[in-house]
Amino acid sequence: MNKPQSLVVREAVAEYAANSGRLSELERRRMLRAIDAMLARPASRPQRAVTREVRQVRDARRQGGRKRRAE
Repeated sequence: MNKPQSLVVREAVAEYAANSGRLSELERRRMLRAIDAMLARPASRPQRAVTREVRQVRDARRQGGRKRRAE
C-alpha cells in the first residue's frame, strides 16, 4: 500500500466514527440478557420509597447542591 500515513489515519478515524455508536450483535445480546436478569429479580424496595428518594435528589439539585461541606 502506498497511501500516505495521514490518509490511513483519516480513514481509520472515519470508520471508527461511523461505528462508534453501534453495538455488535454479541454486545447487544449480552446487554439484553443483563436487562432481562435485572427485571426478573423482585424489587428490593417499595415504589413509594424510590419515588420519594428521586424527588429528594431532584429537589437538592434544584437548590444548588450541598448546604455544608462533605466530609
